[in-house]
Amino acid sequence: MAPVLFTAFSTASSASTLPVTLKTVEKNAGVSNRTASFTLPLGATINMDGTALYECIVIIFIAQIYGVLQGFEIGLATQFSVVILALLTSVGVAGIPAASLVAITVILGAVGLPIEAVGLVWGNRSCSRYVSNNN
Repeated sequence: MAPVLFTAFSTASSASTLPVTLKTVEKNAGVSNRTASFTLPLGATINMDGTALYECIVIIFIAQIYGVLQGFEIGLATQFSVVILALLTSVGVAGIPAASLVAITVILGAVGLPIEAVGLVWGNRSCSRYVSNNN
């Protein structure tokens, strides 16, 4: 599985590893093409747990900032709806870096937070990439 891991870490994209994973699983593990062609794409689409967790954490973070600044309170029902929306949107998010920011804007609007608050997170992602690329 080393080629798959190298591809995943170098591209930061779960979608780009799928062809390498299919080839490796069929060739090295002896899994049939029929089984691998069905299970691996399905698993790559559905298994977006990290994306769902990231979306929840970002929404809660933004809600806390707006709670301090504007008195926005995020109750238990709102937190539950954030979790459900994050789980549903994570399945449809593309497997490319920063694609979940689109889903975050959808969830922000659904819970009553301003959509432009996604800039708090988007700017941070851009800055961290700039710093890591220039060091």
